[in-house]
Amino acid sequence: MRYVLIIMIILGLVGNIFNILVFHQPKLRSNPCSFYLITSAYVNIVWIMTSPLSRMLATFQLDLSENISILCKIRRSVAYSFSSLSMISIAFATVDRFLVSSSKIEYRRLSSLRNAHRLIIITAFIYCLIFADMFYCLDIVGVPPSITCTINTTRICGLYNEIARLIVLVFIPSMLILIFGYGTIRNVKKSRRISRPQGNTIHRIDRHLTQMVIGQIVLIMISYIPNTIQRIYLVLTLDFEKSPLRLRMEILSGEVTLLLTTFQSSISFYIYATTGGALFRQTLKELFTRGFFRYCHVIEDSHAEEILELRQMKNTVEV
Repeated sequence: MRYVLIIMIILGLVGNIFNILVFHQPKLRSNPCSFYLITSAYVNIVWIMTSPLSRMLATFQLDLSENISILCKIRRSVAYSFSSLSMISIAFATVDRFLVSSSKIEYRRLSSLRNAHRLIIITAFIYCLIFADMFYCLDIVGVPPSITCTINTTRICGLYNEIARLIVLVFIPSMLILIFGYGTIRNVKKSRRISRPQGNTIHRIDRHLTQMVIGQIVLIMISYIPNTIQRIYLVLTLDFEKSPLRLRMEILSGEVTLLLTTFQSSISFYIYATTGGALFRQTLKELFTRGFFRYCHVIEDSHAEEILELRQMKNTVEV
């Protein structure tokens, strides 16, 4: 488990940094869908640092949030808020694809960068409020070496957090993705049947962004369906008396399904590179090319400066 986490952390950090660089390019950054995907990449980096990285450090007994109460509260609150924000960002990208692919001009006008900024800011504020209860509910429990950061107040706290996570992290994004994803597919099929002068022709960039969003949705389903089932099971069996064997099985299944949730944040870049067509790969190639030539230019300038300094020293010695 430790080494799988290390691999996923490295893949996630590298991949999301490349996502940010690609979607910040001029031909993409003005698109609302790109903004949602950039937001998801930024949020994924924070989530990786507060959840998978923390779990990996815990295997070496180096996780400070398991020993310091305030870090315990902050880490869990940030992890819950940002994982939910990452999911809703993809859901908003699905809504944007529906608006852009619509034949109705009033729907297409709703797809704007200003609306996207407002939506993300408001949603982030609401999610932070929803999971602010962590500062009351969580604390360090046990005595060294068997200590952990967990809920240490009332049963209501545990029930609230499980239900809140299911609603905010799973049900709301899932409903948006299903409804507007289906609407997007209908709009795309409709646009293909209508001739160019009469119907709405989806721009090439928008078409590739739609493919990337669909690929990300499939990844989300693979990542979160097992964990969602496990969370629902825990809520439904909260009052059941369980044997030690059953508790150990639940802990193991929880660790496995929790590991699967890292897929959504760690391999999104590789999904975009696969499903994004020529747009994503060409943009990435241009990014590497510009970086390489810039590096070569810097090296040439430094060599030129060294040669100039040597000539000046030589002239000074001769004089």
